[in-house]
Amino acid sequence: MKNIISFIFSISLLLGQTTGKISGIVLEQSSSSPLIGANVYLANTSYGTASDGGGRFAMINIPPGTYNLKVDMIGYKSVHVNELMVSVNRTVSLNIEMETTVIEGEVVTVEVARLAQKKDQTGTIKNISGDEINALPVESVGTVINMQAGVVNGHFRGGRYGEVTYLIDGVQVDETFGGSNATVDIQPEAVQDLEVITGTFNAEYGRAMSGVVNVVTKDGGPTFEGSVSSGISYYQTSNTDIFIGLSPDLNRSQDL
Repeated sequence: MKNIISFIFSISLLLGQTTGKISGIVLEQSSSSPLIGANVYLANTSYGTASDGGGRFAMINIPPGTYNLKVDMIGYKSVHVNELMVSVNRTVSLNIEMETTVIEGEVVTVEVARLAQKKDQTGTIKNISGDEINALPVESVGTVINMQAGVVNGHFRGGRYGEVTYLIDGVQVDETFGGSNATVDIQPEAVQDLEVITGTFNAEYGRAMSGVVNVVTKDGGPTFEGSVSSGISYYQTSNTDIFIGLSPDLNRSQDL
């Protein structure tokens, strides 16, 4: 048994003497501080390692020969050690110093638009801009208001006309004689923004019961501008015969 053990031990010694070793330390050039995690490898081979917490590295069992050693690390210039000779049972010691560098890349701009939310909003609010109104086939602001959810022929959520508060540029508009709220009837081209509140509203609209309409008009400019519109429609009387005694040639459903 002793002879067998000594034979195996002698073989291991012979195998251990057929390779070499590369070791060293990786430092920052300006401060001589050890660099952790630097990649150290032999080009075109499978041998490689990384520097430890003290900047040290070691590669063992390297066959004898001539190698090109490379050291890479993000933020530093690569270091090349060419024609590095590795001999049997020898350790090659290296002192690697790496110089910092700037990594250039494409500029990426990330823009995030914040949602326009009112934290103090308690009701259902719909804002229609002047451009959106001009894109609609309407001739009055009242038509735009009737297109909103919860509004039918000027009635908000089943309420009456007088239960709706109309404001122009923040000023409440009342009907002159009766004192009740009047439907806003201004040209759509003059509207900068239209706010329609169909749900519960803040205390500033305390007089409103069914809804609130706030119209913000456009500011005047240095030039005089205007617009002209035209349309085609037809006129048709009701089913009641209001032309009793007139010539039968007159068609009460005649289109104009």
